[in-house]
Amino acid sequence: MARYRPHPWIVAVLLTVSVALMAAGVETSEPAVIWGFAAFWPLTLYSMFRLLCRWTKP
Repeated sequence: MARYRPHPWIVAVLLTVSVALMAAGVETSEPAVIWGFAAFWPLTLYSMFRLLCRWTKP
């Protein structure tokens, strides 16, 4: 995982899916949607941080 280098469009897709699942989970309170968000959100954060680190690396 240390060599994982996400592309910006992958991070954008993960972020879009995570936000959509979060909104759907708030609206419906369905356990499956909430668990889906719980599965996608850490992956999204990890990808965002890796992308930011790559962009700020000298």
